[in-house]
Amino acid sequence: MAVCGEDARIVVPFKATLFHMSLAKLAVRLYNEFGFEIVEKALAEMEYGNVPECDEGSPENFPIVRSRVKENLLLIPTTLRSRVLAEVERVANEVLGWIYSHNTIERLDYTKCSLFWRSEGTIDRTKTAQEITQNQNVDITARFEIACMYCLANQVQTLWAELKANGKTEKYEEPSKCGMVPQMLPFWVRWILEGAQVPWTLAAQEFLLPRWFLSSKNSLSSSHFRVLMPGERRILLPHLGYLCKADDLRFCLYVLTKEEQDKVM
Repeated sequence: MAVCGEDARIVVPFKATLFHMSLAKLAVRLYNEFGFEIVEKALAEMEYGNVPECDEGSPENFPIVRSRVKENLLLIPTTLRSRVLAEVERVANEVLGWIYSHNTIERLDYTKCSLFWRSEGTIDRTKTAQEITQNQNVDITARFEIACMYCLANQVQTLWAELKANGKTEKYEEPSKCGMVPQMLPFWVRWILEGAQVPWTLAAQEFLLPRWFLSSKNSLSSSHFRVLMPGERRILLPHLGYLCKADDLRFCLYVLTKEEQDKVM
């Protein structure tokens, strides 16, 4: 990628082409409506004829669903169908990655969560988290833990007050009762119990010391990275590759200065 000017950065926000955005939008729709496996089976039948093995393990309504999938796939040029399938598979893996990232939240029912997608076909995790924290159909403890995980300060305080009113904060006030929890939850609970006397971004400077990441299995997210002081970010720069998940790495790189990017790249 060409850059120009003294302040030009090595890594700049990705701008998807119209084709890429259209492909991603179609793949997300096909995945949401049918799922990857059914799309794969329908495309295999279109290319190779009726394959009995394709029906094995399929739901009873598979013939009807398969017909609907074919109707969608017939609108796509033959030369692009395999590419669409690959994109649907990538979307499926994106969803699995999102689910895995939230496996410490016991009471999170994924089927009640609406995922928000960026135009290039990746999940907008922050926007998704914001929606979940306001979704009354999701368990309140899951909503609180999501708010903590994504540093959504207003929602953290609002949901804590609701939990407190319903006598559901005990397990958070006694760490031994928590079990597996999102990595930021202890910080937010401590901050609230101490009366939220200082801005959370200031309190986070101490809690998010680089050694906390480098000496543990905790991962670094863009939500954490943006509140670190420049000196602390510099310590983490050489380690971003293994501290961050792919999506967070991208956004951590976006907020770096040109000098910081030079050190990383």
